[in-house]
Amino acid sequence: MSQSSQGPGRGGPPPLRNYLCFTMVTCFCPAWPINIVALVFSVMAQRSYDEQDFEGSQRLGRKALHLGIVSLVIGLAIITAYIIVHFTAVQRIFVICILNYILKYAINI
Repeated sequence: MSQSSQGPGRGGPPPLRNYLCFTMVTCFCPAWPINIVALVFSVMAQRSYDEQDFEGSQRLGRKALHLGIVSLVIGLAIITAYIIVHFTAVQRIFVICILNYILKYAINI
């Protein structure tokens, strides 16, 4: 039997799902401790797969996926909070400057 005809249901190895690309992308989110752990689990899943430990590879791959999703959600929440705080502060400063300008010229008149 050829290698290409063997699939997951026919006795061949299951497909590798280490989510390495996804965990690398999540490293750009500002939740770095979780991102690094997800990346480590992804690399460990690859190593387990290379050592023919398919169950361990699937387990570590799922952990990498879950941690990647958590880090992505936390990172997006941090970015959203930063944007809200930044633009709220900028608007307040703008309003204060306008009020200061109006009061300055209203007193002089």
